[in-house]
Amino acid sequence: MPFNPSTTDGGVGGYPVTLTDITSGQVLEFDTTTMSWVNTTPSSGGVTSISNSDGSLTISPTTGASVASLNVAHANTWSALQTFSSGLTVSAGTITFDTVPQASQGGYPENTAYGTGALNSNVGNTNCTAVGAWAGYSNSTGYYNSFFGGGAGYSNRTGGYNSFFGFYAGYSNLTTDYNAFFGYYAGASTTASYNSFFGGSAGYKNTSGYANSFFGYAAGYNYNNTSSVYGYLVLIGYEAGYNYTGSETNNIVIGYVEGTAGESGMLRIGNNNVSYITAQMTSMKGLGYAPIYGAGLLVSIGTTATTIATYTPTSSTGQFFVVKWVLSASAAATPTLTLTFTDPKAGAQTVTLYNTAMSADTVAQGTYVLVATSAAAITVSATASVAGDIFGSVTIDEEQ
Repeated sequence: MPFNPSTTDGGVGGYPVTLTDITSGQVLEFDTTTMSWVNTTPSSGGVTSISNSDGSLTISPTTGASVASLNVAHANTWSALQTFSSGLTVSAGTITFDTVPQASQGGYPENTAYGTGALNSNVGNTNCTAVGAWAGYSNSTGYYNSFFGGGAGYSNRTGGYNSFFGFYAGYSNLTTDYNAFFGYYAGASTTASYNSFFGGSAGYKNTSGYANSFFGYAAGYNYNNTSSVYGYLVLIGYEAGYNYTGSETNNIVIGYVEGTAGESGMLRIGNNNVSYITAQMTSMKGLGYAPIYGAGLLVSIGTTATTIATYTPTSSTGQFFVVKWVLSASAAATPTLTLTFTDPKAGAQTVTLYNTAMSADTVAQGTYVLVATSAAAITVSATASVAGDIFGSVTIDEEQ
C-alpha cells in the first residue's frame, strides 16, 4: 500500500518519517535525537554551477551534466611523466625539454638519448649522446660517444671516443675507439680504430683497416682490409681510391683518382677524366729538392738547337723533378726554350718553356715541375734568332 508518513508503520529503514511543510531544495536527513527521518534544508546549499579558477580546464556546460577537459590553449605544467600513446604533433611553436626522462638515458643523467631505442642497452654513466631511432642501440659501457642519425653506432657496445653522424654511420662498430664517421653509411662496416671517414658511403666496406682518412663521397668505398693492419691511407676527393680493395698501405690520393688495386707507397694527384700525376713515395728521402744536374753555368745559344741540360730518371713509375732555367740577352733576340720528357700517365711530352723577344741586357727565368719516368731523358734545348746574343742555364732538381 502507499507509504503513509504520519504513521510509524513502514518508514525508512524501520524508522518513522516526519515530513512537514516541504519546500524546494530540501533533502531527507536522519535525526538521531528523535530517531526519525525529517525533511531539512542543507546548510551549505546545493551545487548550482561549476567553474575553473586557473583556466587549465574547459567546462561545458557549467550547470547540470558537465564535461571537463584539458584546456590546450592554456600554459599547463605537468610535474609527472606524461605518456602520449598516439604520438605528439606540434603545428606551430617549439617544445622545450628542461630535463630528459631517465628512462631515455639508460637510467643515468650523464647520458642523453632521443629516439626510439636510442642507448637502449646502456648500463653506466658513460657520457654518451644518441639522437635518432636506434642510435647507439647496443651501447652498454662505451664511453664519450656521440651518435646522431638513425642507426648510427647501432652495434657499438664498449667502444669509446667515437663520433658517428649520419644514417647508419659506424653501424657495425663494436669495441673500437677514436673513429669519426660523417655521412650516410660512412664507415658502416668498420670494426677498427683511428679512422676518419667523411662523406656519403666513405669507407663503406672497410672492416679491420686502422688509421685511414677518407674524405669525399664514396672515397675508399671498396677498401676492405680484413687483416687488422694500419693502412695509413689518405684519400681525398670524389671516389678517391675507389679501386683499392684492402691490401694497399701508405698511399695519398687527391682528386677524382681511383688508384690501382694492390699499390702501396704511391702519391696520385689529378682527375681520371683529364690526367693525373703519380709518384712512388719510397723514392722521396725528405723535404725539398736536391740538384742532380747543372752547375749554373751559362751556355751560348745558337740558331740551331742546343742541348742545355739532360737527365734520365731512375724510376719506371715516375719521380718528381723541378726544372729551373735562366736566359740572359746581351743584345735583342728571341730565344725558344723547349723541354721534353715522358710522363707516366700522358706519355711523351714537349713543353715550350719560353718563346718571347728579349731586349738587350735583360734576364728571363722560370721554374717547371714535372713527373717523369726512365722511359726517356729529361732534355732542355734552345735556339735563338741571333747566334751569340742569348745565354742559358738550366738546373734539374729531384724531389727528396
